[in-house]
Amino acid sequence: MKHNNHVCVIVDPFSTGKYIAPALISRGYKCVHIQSSKNLPSYLTASVRREDFIAHLVYDNNLEFILEQLSGYQIKLCLPGSESGVEVADMLAEKLQTPSNGITLSAARRDKFLMTEAVNQKGLNTAQHFKSIKREEIIAWVQTLNNYPVVLKPIKSASGDNVFICHNLEEVEHAFGKIAQSIDLFGENNTEVLAQSYIPGDEYIINTVSYDSNHYVAEIWQVERIPQTTVYDKCTLISSDNERYEALQNYTFKVLDALQIQYGAATTELKFNQEGPFLIECGSRLMGGAELSFSNDFFGYTQLSLMLEAYFEPQRFIQRLTFKSNVEPKYGVGVLLISNAEGKLQSNIDLAKELVDIKTLHCFEIDVFNHGQQLHKTVDLLTCPGTIYLMGSDKKEVLNDYQKIRQLEEKLYLNAITKPVNTASPISKSQIITHASFWSKENDDSSSQPENTNKGTMQVRHITSNYTPPSL
Repeated sequence: MKHNNHVCVIVDPFSTGKYIAPALISRGYKCVHIQSSKNLPSYLTASVRREDFIAHLVYDNNLEFILEQLSGYQIKLCLPGSESGVEVADMLAEKLQTPSNGITLSAARRDKFLMTEAVNQKGLNTAQHFKSIKREEIIAWVQTLNNYPVVLKPIKSASGDNVFICHNLEEVEHAFGKIAQSIDLFGENNTEVLAQSYIPGDEYIINTVSYDSNHYVAEIWQVERIPQTTVYDKCTLISSDNERYEALQNYTFKVLDALQIQYGAATTELKFNQEGPFLIECGSRLMGGAELSFSNDFFGYTQLSLMLEAYFEPQRFIQRLTFKSNVEPKYGVGVLLISNAEGKLQSNIDLAKELVDIKTLHCFEIDVFNHGQQLHKTVDLLTCPGTIYLMGSDKKEVLNDYQKIRQLEEKLYLNAITKPVNTASPISKSQIITHASFWSKENDDSSSQPENTNKGTMQVRHITSNYTPPSL
């Protein structure tokens, strides 16, 4: 059956990628969803908004079948919706002759060892690294390096999944065992373990959009973690007049060129110290977990809106490269919630209703936990109970609100473990502040969730702005 419709293909539209299809639909395009692997966990596949797509296909080394199914459509774009979709999207984009980063370095855009090799070959600062599936080889490399701490992580995962900062050989052996005997966030076996030297310094996330190798910085976040852990504390947007902005931008653009990222979105994590920027990793897709309303109200655009502007209005996008955007001075912070408590809940946790006194509150996305559920200690992004976004013109006021949130969460999470209060009735929609909106996780299979992941009964999403996805 032939179709005359222009169609865009999205591979694994998870996390921020779930917003791509609605934005394309607003432009008059239809979308086809491709799942990159039959092994993807159901908690990811169940998150796909199936109503956004006219067809759903599963890639299982069946390229010819996929191409045949797409042959009746006029394909405009083929985009990765998340980290797991990068390689399949690269392959399809090249085959379908849509704007493409090619497949020559596709593996290096996913495999963190190959990624570091490609960037290092261009003379850019990177960590020292080594990979192996043999415990004794990893230990021998660490002993030869003789410089703790060291970092051990999976080759291809994301969201801080099984990332360990090790301060001695015992911790290295423990980390190796955890990684080598587990599957990654996307349901694949960890076939190798990556060991890296630890890079000291300040951490940044640089989100970019590219068109025909013309790169543009959408936003830069300075990341603060709990010292010597992988646990996020807060992320702060930095302005273009920051003293490090140009150095971060220039290094990032060189990383994009080294990885042959010529089109689309990318999110690059760096460390910055007295020697300059160092690559941590780079994903050739939208930043995961992004709150688009926050970026839109801060800058007047989002990484997603810029990406589609580049594809559909390239001249307008290119013009952005020649002028510096004027952004009203603001201070924006994403506060990542931390639970230091762990155990079965003796009472409900309803952080949302406690936020009414947070003057600089912009929006939040948090898990609501009810009596009897298991709360896990926060050790990475997977066990983070949510994010609260603050925005204001007064930096001091924003940081005061940040401190209030830390005090609230410490009290609420600990008390919920130790004090039986209001256990009779679970938190319901009507009990949450009136201008929040909700969606349940009824279709989510908790049995397939990574076992250390915090999981509430519903998510609360409270937007104080009037943001709606623009017609991109």
